[in-house]
Amino acid sequence: MIGISCICITMGRVDLLEESIECFLRQDYEGPKELLILNDFLDQWLVYDHPDVRIINTQAQFNSLGSKRNKAVEHCKHYWMTTWDDDDIHFPWRLSKMVEGLNGYEWYQPAYMYVQKRNKLQMKPCCPSNLLFNKDQWLQVGGYPEISWGEDTRFGEKIRDMFSDGLWDKSSDMDKISYVYRKKIEGRKMFHASRHLAHNADNLDDARAFAYEQPHDIGTVVLNPHWDKDYVEWIEPYKSGQQKIRIKERKDG
Repeated sequence: MIGISCICITMGRVDLLEESIECFLRQDYEGPKELLILNDFLDQWLVYDHPDVRIINTQAQFNSLGSKRNKAVEHCKHYWMTTWDDDDIHFPWRLSKMVEGLNGYEWYQPAYMYVQKRNKLQMKPCCPSNLLFNKDQWLQVGGYPEISWGEDTRFGEKIRDMFSDGLWDKSSDMDKISYVYRKKIEGRKMFHASRHLAHNADNLDDARAFAYEQPHDIGTVVLNPHWDKDYVEWIEPYKSGQQKIRIKERKDG
């Protein structure tokens, strides 16, 4: 079975990160795996003791999200990798379904993901960034572009363009959907770098300043992975058809 490194870059979002770690701990994939967390939030030194979770706290802040992602990849111990954003939900079958889909292809990307806006879900095509790729591919495309808005999407597009024998899964089978992109969560104040960087992709200062302005613990933070609710149970009414879900159709490209 292949080894997979899940790349998680984070900055000042402990409550969301703890849910993301819990998502990783619940993975049913039985092969070698790790969650690699790169934290450059200077106010916090993150700590969690688990053999498959590695946290790298750095006092050097990055000039772009692309350079931060590249540094995280450099620290990954496994050949195969996938993005593991700290503010999203990854269901227990995410890694096993990706490996099942890979099945000899050069890379794998699922067709659809859920998008959460407050307490409602939509089903939309996956972003190109949601790939299972390997370290040689990362090297050959020159890594993530050193920008801070759309760097993950551009990276995924470069992988797809350079390596033609990959699988962009066309299935709309809801059993294969393993990821929730969370735009807004009821009762939580969230921030996305893209919200601050959409008009200036080279300036990370506004997003970073916003993170430091939010209430947060200072010093050593011992993480407590958990889910705020049972997310598998949460999506069951959508999968069973008891609750309708809006579907945005996938466009090939």
